Amino acid sequence: LKSAEEVIIITNYEKSSLFDAYRLIKVLNKLDIKVLGVIINKVKKKIDYVKLESFLGKEILGIIHYDENVPKSMDSGIPLLDYNIDSIASKDIIKIAEKISGKKFEEKENILSNILKIFRWR
Repeated sequence: LKSAEEVIIITNYEKSSLFDAYRLIKVLNKLDIKVLGVIINKVKKKIDYVKLESFLGKEILGIIHYDENVPKSMDSGIPLLDYNIDSIASKDIIKIAEKISGKKFEEKENILSNILKIFRWR
C-alpha cells in the first residue's frame, strides 16, 4: 500500500466487509494515500448511499449488482464483458468505468463476439 498514490476500494455489501473497508480507509488516511472512492460489489438489495457515504467518509463511485453471469464467465475463462455485455454486472462495471474515466464506453468487436454473431448466439 505504501507505494500507491491513489486507491479505489472495492468491498462487498456485508457488515464485516464494510467495517474492513472503513478500517482500511483510516489506515490509508494515516499513510497519506488518497482514497478516490468506494465501489460496492455483489449488491442484492437497495443501498442507502447517504448513510453509507457518511459511515465510510468517502464517495460511493458505484455498485455492482450480484449477477449469476460473473461466476459463469469466470468458470469459462472469458471476461464478463465478453461473456455477456448485457448482464447487469457488465452494465454496472461500464457505468463505473465511465464515471471514473470521464469517457463514454464504446464496444469494440473481438474475435469471440464475431464468432458468436456468425452463429447468432449473441
